Amino acid sequence: MTVYVDLLFGLNAVINYLLLRGSAALGGCPVRLGRLAAAAAIGGLYAVAAVLPGLEGLRGLAAQSICSGLMLLIAFGWRRNTVKQGLFFFALSFALNFLR
Repeated sequence: MTVYVDLLFGLNAVINYLLLRGSAALGGCPVRLGRLAAAAAIGGLYAVAAVLPGLEGLRGLAAQSICSGLMLLIAFGWRRNTVKQGLFFFALSFALNFLR
């Protein structure tokens, strides 16, 4: 199977951006487009790294949790409502995955 990493990065970054933007809207958090875009880019880079040969260990739950936590910290900063935003992010991600 051929994986085009540019398409993988782009699609994953766009979906992550929309999920982060949706969680910000649901939580009533002010939207900072640059921070959301940077966090989405981190998610896109993680998706590319997870399919590279030799980095299969990144597909585990621990690596996914670390990456999503990093994305949330970049997108929303170190505040009390970051946990709430994270719950919205995970709920939207679950709903998107459930529709698949």
